[in-house]
Amino acid sequence: FDPERADDIVSSNTEITTHIVNSCLECGVGLLVHCSSIATLGEPRHEGEPVTESCTLDSPVGKSAYAISKIYAENIVRRGIAQGLKAVIVNPAIVIGEGNWTSGSSLLIAFGARGGFFYTRGVKSYVDVRDVARAMVLLAQRPETAGSRFILSADSLSFRDFFGIVARAAALRRVSRSGNRRFAWRRSWTRESAA
Repeated sequence: FDPERADDIVSSNTEITTHIVNSCLECGVGLLVHCSSIATLGEPRHEGEPVTESCTLDSPVGKSAYAISKIYAENIVRRGIAQGLKAVIVNPAIVIGEGNWTSGSSLLIAFGARGGFFYTRGVKSYVDVRDVARAMVLLAQRPETAGSRFILSADSLSFRDFFGIVARAAALRRVSRSGNRRFAWRRSWTRESAA
């Protein structure tokens, strides 16, 4: 999610997906399960309705490089489907789990576990990486799911609640101050760069 790597993120995700889709078409793979993101979904038609798999994004304008890369990758998968590939798309929420604590969504846990006690307003949805893996394996065994997409989300939490859970798990005090999004990102980024 490093803004300085925006071009790399977009080109990497699109190039890798292109190679995978072309290889699947060439080799006659039975079913491709493509892992995308809820960042590719649009808003519901009516205010107050939940975001569903049918919510399409009207425009990528204003989206992050990560979201744009996932939008392009989904389009590549759809191109493969048009050429005869059987594929299913999963759209996980923010994926949380073990991994590299210096990049991606793991930064959220690292930030909270180190005592990053600033949070922004808002609510985000989360899903455990193990649940994403289980869902993808199950879908791979169900060829009738080809052409579908599935949102993978366990729960929606405010940033305060999320960081409170992380703090408790790390045996730290609860988060207590709110800040704006730009400040929280820069504070986290500064701490990561200095480490």
